[in-house]
Amino acid sequence: MVRNIKESIAKQKKIQDERDRWKESPFKDVNDLKIDYSGKVGEDAVYEFIRDHMSDMYDVEYDGDKNINADDGTYDIKVRSKSSGVEKRIEVKTARIGTSSDNFQHEGLHNGVCDLVIFLDISFQDLYVTFIDLNSYDLRERHPILGTRPHARKETDNKFKFDTSLSSLSRGIREGITIKLDDDLERTIEFFNRFLSN
Repeated sequence: MVRNIKESIAKQKKIQDERDRWKESPFKDVNDLKIDYSGKVGEDAVYEFIRDHMSDMYDVEYDGDKNINADDGTYDIKVRSKSSGVEKRIEVKTARIGTSSDNFQHEGLHNGVCDLVIFLDISFQDLYVTFIDLNSYDLRERHPILGTRPHARKETDNKFKFDTSLSSLSRGIREGITIKLDDDLERTIEFFNRFLSN
């Protein structure tokens, strides 16, 4: 029986490797990360981007997981405008495209604990960033642009799972809340600034 189990594992591993949609991806290593570590990819990247490329406009704070019981909400990053003093509490959610579907799953969203949610969606060849303003959108409703209705998690009334897809991200791009990242730094700065400045 032990030999049969080992052989079955090897067989299934071979099948999995043959079907691996990530093997040619420049972002393939994200698929090997456990959920907590892949989540840190987005948090680190957003924090470092604002710190490195927008520090003339914003002060930015990132304390890792220390903000989970903060008196002013649950968020990953706090950004303060140097010109207006307005602060934004930002939750960053990172998702990779499904291995058998074109969906991205964002877990653990809450109403009333932050101002903005940033989705970093990683597909095999592309990266997408979407801003959701939680001061004007209730997670219990269908999103007016993305067309997605988040799902409340079992036995909770304020913890949601929000799925996006390549088609909903295309709607986000058309309506200006999503950007498909490329090497145009100024375009990305302008996109982030639109949501951080107001």
